Amino acid sequence: MKISTILQNFYIKLPHKFIKNESGNILIAFAIMIPAIFCFFIISFNYTYLYKTRARISEASNEASLAIVAIHNKINNNDENKRMALRYINYYLKKLVVNSPSAEDINVEYDNKKMEYYVSYKKPFELPFGSINDFLDQPNNLIEIGNKKDSFGNTRKEREGSNDRIMAVGFIADFSGSITCEYNNPDCDSYDPNNSGETRFYYMREAIGDSIKKFSPFPAIGFAFIPYELGVPVENNENNPAGGDSFGCSSFYKLNSPYDKLNFEFWADKLANEVQWSNLKNSKVIKDYLSFDFFKKTVNSNKAFKEMDQARYRYYKRVVGPALGVNSDEDLVNKNLCKKRINPKSDEYEFQCGNDDPLTDNNRKIIKEQYGTIVQLTEYMTSDKYRNVYPASFPNILTVDVDGTINTMFSQINENIITFKRPVAPSMIEFTPFYQMCLSPIYNNKIRTGGSHTEQQLYDLAVKNIKSFKTKPYLIPFDSNNSNAAKIASHLKDDKWAPGGGTDTITGLLRAVPVFAESGKDHQILIIISDGQDNKGADVLRDEFLKKGVCQTITSGLMSKEFEDKGYIKKAAESAAIHYIKLSPAAKSLNSDADYEKEFGLWFTECMNKDKQYLHIAPDYQSLLDISNNIIGSRLSETGVFIRH
Repeated sequence: MKISTILQNFYIKLPHKFIKNESGNILIAFAIMIPAIFCFFIISFNYTYLYKTRARISEASNEASLAIVAIHNKINNNDENKRMALRYINYYLKKLVVNSPSAEDINVEYDNKKMEYYVSYKKPFELPFGSINDFLDQPNNLIEIGNKKDSFGNTRKEREGSNDRIMAVGFIADFSGSITCEYNNPDCDSYDPNNSGETRFYYMREAIGDSIKKFSPFPAIGFAFIPYELGVPVENNENNPAGGDSFGCSSFYKLNSPYDKLNFEFWADKLANEVQWSNLKNSKVIKDYLSFDFFKKTVNSNKAFKEMDQARYRYYKRVVGPALGVNSDEDLVNKNLCKKRINPKSDEYEFQCGNDDPLTDNNRKIIKEQYGTIVQLTEYMTSDKYRNVYPASFPNILTVDVDGTINTMFSQINENIITFKRPVAPSMIEFTPFYQMCLSPIYNNKIRTGGSHTEQQLYDLAVKNIKSFKTKPYLIPFDSNNSNAAKIASHLKDDKWAPGGGTDTITGLLRAVPVFAESGKDHQILIIISDGQDNKGADVLRDEFLKKGVCQTITSGLMSKEFEDKGYIKKAAESAAIHYIKLSPAAKSLNSDADYEKEFGLWFTECMNKDKQYLHIAPDYQSLLDISNNIIGSRLSETGVFIRH
């Protein structure tokens, strides 16, 4: 409607008596002023609305081009660019336009010389009063706004190419036994040997794989994969004695004394028979393992050495040899698996097996210095008499220096990584004190399965599968050319997955720190996925870390320019965030702070500072996939560099 028409109608509809009032001519002035004031109000309202709309469209095009910068396909696939721009414009405009925009309404250009992207949008829309044509002389009420004009600014792709790898996304994934539970069984909390395809793990694996597949075409995104249970399995590129793969078990802690002096690699395949020493402790012969001299002649100093030597022999005699078709002592020697000792000492066994002799002079020195410590540590890992300590792995509230770990998280980032070669052996203390740690590859290769086993059954499983052993799962860090998406997807593709072991989420989160410190990305996203059930003891250690601000230390450290300058991290990130996704078939809608605190505990109150956007509940595969995609996708709009001319 024309402005003149509005004024004419308004004047005609004025009350007749108001115009003809004989009390004074001032009414004539009011008769003219009121329509004029109303007219000016309409004009100012329309212009305010118009420029507000133009600003929102301009902002939408800026945000859209920022997202397109992340793809950086130089409009080789402009349909994808238009679809992405459309999503942002739809979000920003909502009901401002007559009809919802379509990709045909959007134009995306790329200036190869300037390395800049431009998004423009043309669409008719209505003003509250009158038409756009009354104000801007725009045919068909069309308005076109974009970020190409100087007045609006634009976004640029960095020439150095650093933004081609701008985002680091790490999946910190629960590989414990409870993740194998059937998904519709919320009461399950342990390894389920009769699991079907519809398991918690199946949904997690599929969602991670599909999310990576969705974003793998984006050269801006690098991926890492950190599987955890009681420890984080890692590759070591070595073979086990029967020819299959070997693997390592890793964590990230600063330990209290004397545990910080332990040679974990040395002890990983040694017997520290705490069970036999516990009898002496119970009878008060041994008061304290750490101070007791196990090598006094009165205690029989031969015992510790000889048992260690003999346990190595049994591993070759009952596992390695049979796996290679060797069953007799004579054949063990003929196949160079063992050596027969001539005139063995009283503290040696008659056969020395493997490439390294556990009883060399140097090894005897290590054993004497550290034996009491490893026996005490073994007691923590195998006995539940210590309240709030027993997590079946060496990190616990008594061995870990929580403050020290937090304070040296970046300054001693390499020193705090504890990794040892995990023997591919029956999950028995005879072959490693850490037999309950990093069990997911052991379960996955059927060295152990669900339920209880006799000793012979454990040996039989090891013999059957050690030769074909493949390291799965294992930590896959970021790489320099962002090619890990395909590697992780391939890693997860195996349909025969059977994870197992306990749950220690804080170990998974901490072990991710050195991975992200080396990423060199501007935006770093740590995504924890778990069914939320940490082991007893591990939950105590976790809560102590959360109460002391471990999450804030991680995110602030990854963004620290000071740490970059000191060489602790590769590059200070512009942003770093931790997200926690709880995979739960019994998940309910959470609204209040009390709901979140009940569901997530200190993850909500301490780690996320009660910010609900970082905590998520996934009751099914689709919700898990959507959450993952939204976490990653929301960061895409913040990539690139916004500039003004």
